[in-house]
Amino acid sequence: MLTIRRAQLASFEAALWDQFTRRLIEQAREDNGLPEPGASDAELFALLRPVLGLAAQYGLISKDDVARYGRLVLALGRDPQAADAAIVAALNNPLLMGADKLTALEQAMG
Repeated sequence: MLTIRRAQLASFEAALWDQFTRRLIEQAREDNGLPEPGASDAELFALLRPVLGLAAQYGLISKDDVARYGRLVLALGRDPQAADAAIVAALNNPLLMGADKLTALEQAMG
């Protein structure tokens, strides 16, 4: 009988998040969607990975929404919680979820 332990499951989940994050970085490089194209993959990963881990608490739960959020973060070049007030307000607005929140973030980013 195959038994998957909690630690193994957590390891699989972390590996999938890492793969997803690396794919977003690759796509942003291909699309020239980075404010600092000279940033290393390690720097971009360090920016993106913790921010994506919080996406669900902002009401972004589908893969497409999280990917779109990741692209917005990469275009912004910093954690949205450290951005100007309009971006922070859109991100923390509990009345907005999913695509509506992302549209509000795009508008706040200009």
